[in-house]
Amino acid sequence: MPDSDLPKGLRFEGGGLRKVITQADGTFVMGPPVHDVELAFTLMSHTKEALLKPDEQGLILSGSIGRDADGKPASLSPPTAQELRHHCLLWDRLDYPGHDQTEELTDPDMAFLKSEGILVRTQFSYMASAPMRARMEADADLLAGPAQAFSQAEQRQPGQWSLARPVDGGSFAAEDMAWGRGLLFELHNAIPVPAAEVPLADVLEFKAKRFAELRTLRSALGEVYQTVLAAPDAAFAYRQHLNRLDRALADAVKVSRESKFPIQFSSLQAKLDQKIWVAGSAAFAAASSVGLGLTNAALSALGVAALSSLNKTAGLRQSRSKGTPFEYVTRFHQDLRA
Repeated sequence: MPDSDLPKGLRFEGGGLRKVITQADGTFVMGPPVHDVELAFTLMSHTKEALLKPDEQGLILSGSIGRDADGKPASLSPPTAQELRHHCLLWDRLDYPGHDQTEELTDPDMAFLKSEGILVRTQFSYMASAPMRARMEADADLLAGPAQAFSQAEQRQPGQWSLARPVDGGSFAAEDMAWGRGLLFELHNAIPVPAAEVPLADVLEFKAKRFAELRTLRSALGEVYQTVLAAPDAAFAYRQHLNRLDRALADAVKVSRESKFPIQFSSLQAKLDQKIWVAGSAAFAAASSVGLGLTNAALSALGVAALSSLNKTAGLRQSRSKGTPFEYVTRFHQDLRA
């Protein structure tokens, strides 16, 4: 059985299943044998409904992780009502992976999005004795599951899927990341989305009516890399891209206020591959001070100030074949509503 079929952190070696231990210097050593296992593997089941059209973008969702007194992962909460409204407004398909496929039966928002063909579920399956299977399922849901689902989706449809998580959500494993290989593009208090109490049916109706404005905004959020990398003057190209994004955000604020929905403002981090930073880090640092004038004009009556920033961060060791963000991190501000 190939190691790629195993849960992260396990590997076959010497005829048995062993744990992979990451040392402080980033190297790996094989740990002791993992007992109480007859046969263990991860089965990621993608249905045809999970495939995106060439012009679509999808998100692999990671829930919030609760930690015990020692800071270790202890519990997992599914995406919140606010996160689901944010994601389905701007993206075409959502995948919330997990071994328990019954959550959408008790969560009306998940049930609705699944019935509309927007939410799909990548499922984990394990063949192991019961105690070990329970431990593996918990570890996968908390840590490895979304990253494994992303990896598989990236292989199937390169550049069309990204991981999406809250600030306290599960991300990529430390061994999959390298500091300095990533670019962190942030928008603060800038994205208007329907508040959690707005019915999802109304959100989707609004999305259909304002598809052009919302698609322009989503494209502007994800195309920093493609827009700037090919330009001979990176700083100028970045300022031009910010101007385009500023117009898209201002239009989104305008149409959102016209909807009469209660609006929640969010901050968004988009993490991209490192090449764009290497191409001109000094130029980008200067260009990132450009403000979002049109957006702030649209927000002035609400007392909200939108900001953008650009910084160096950790990136994936395995670069993406396309330049779209590999991860989005969302934060919602309860005191910023309209």
